[in-house]
Amino acid sequence: MKSVFIIENPENPAPPPDALAQVPVAGIVRFSTLDYPGKLAAVLFTQGCPWRCAYCHNTHLQPLTGGKTISPEALRLFLRNRRGLLDAVVISGGEPTLHPGLAAFSKAIAGLGFAVGLHTNGMNPERLRTLLPLCRWVGMDVKAPRPRYKAVTAAEAFEKVERSAGLLITSPVDYELRMTYHPSLLTEREVLETAEHFSRMGAKRFVLQVFRKRGCPDETLCFKSPSPSGDLSRALLEKLTGLFSDFAVREG
Repeated sequence: MKSVFIIENPENPAPPPDALAQVPVAGIVRFSTLDYPGKLAAVLFTQGCPWRCAYCHNTHLQPLTGGKTISPEALRLFLRNRRGLLDAVVISGGEPTLHPGLAAFSKAIAGLGFAVGLHTNGMNPERLRTLLPLCRWVGMDVKAPRPRYKAVTAAEAFEKVERSAGLLITSPVDYELRMTYHPSLLTEREVLETAEHFSRMGAKRFVLQVFRKRGCPDETLCFKSPSPSGDLSRALLEKLTGLFSDFAVREG
């Protein structure tokens, strides 16, 4: 794994005593081998996401308020009890970078001895910049080519995602860019166009995730769901493999 740059600056002060109260956590996966490659991790799901991706399988986490959250005391007890059992804690969502207290929250988790992983849609490059010194690994979604981004996410966001990707690509933090594929939302040509763009930016690892039905409320997408392998053409897979030093398909 690449070395991690740790810097002390005003944007990353020592976490306050109530740091675990800075971010609303609405759910926990206690053990995962999938959410942080090569590590046994717990996953914390934060409340709130302003995007409305049609294939989202965590739509209950979209509202910023109103969801049932886990108390900081219960979260602290959970983490303390997992020391020595887990390698890492992944902060997912929702969209974690929505929360101003995420840096302090992440620093508190790192202070308990865990490697910090982050899942993000890249909507907040300024906040991501402050988080990178605290992260050991980042998984960032790239949803579509520039002309199709709003259609997929209901947000004008491509430029911010592009900036976030640039931060990851030029940092020493391990990362993956990943894209979810459903043939009703994107053509193979659009998948390739997206991958080519980020390959030109210098991305080395790219994962194509096949849509999965579980948790998705869109009945049309679920009805037209591709096979677990995505029914992807060999030609597309060969082209994607040639664009990145590390390319994979993550089956649904």
